[in-house]
Amino acid sequence: MNSTSPRALIVGMGIGGLATAMRLYEIGWEPVIVERAPERRAAGYFIGLFETGRATAQRMGILDAIGNRTDLTSITYDVRRDGRRRPGMGYGDLPGGPRLILRGDIETALYDAVAPRTEIRYGTTPTALDEHPAGVDVTLHTPPPARTSRRPPSASTSWSAPTACAPPSAASRSAPTASSCAR
Repeated sequence: MNSTSPRALIVGMGIGGLATAMRLYEIGWEPVIVERAPERRAAGYFIGLFETGRATAQRMGILDAIGNRTDLTSITYDVRRDGRRRPGMGYGDLPGGPRLILRGDIETALYDAVAPRTEIRYGTTPTALDEHPAGVDVTLHTPPPARTSRRPPSASTSWSAPTACAPPSAASRSAPTASSCAR
């Protein structure tokens, strides 16, 4: 991106943050993601991706990367209090044939699409916002690493962008979940 591209600071590198960064980049924004965790997190819980979710993932170009963990040979059991079990209905048995995936499968597919073209700062949180006529200044904090003394401790840094904010309703039409300002 160039210096005339609008900038967006996205707080959180979950599915929503990564999808927002992907879309903002596609429409010409320069996304920057800050994530409180020191690194990417692992797998997570199961999700059933039904028809609308599959169509959305296809449109985003990540459906094949997400995969499918559905095992057609598995059997789900209902277990009674006394320990007896009987075949039951599992998530994959629901009408609509959901694609069973882990939350991390979606995050990995989105991360692989976003990371090469987006600045991502781990272990970083916003601590202050200062809105003014020329833009918004965001103070970011990255604590010093806990395990090593070789890296210098990092101090708070500022990130700013001139104001060109649209009301949330207008912003959401052109950039889903973006509530940031343009540069």
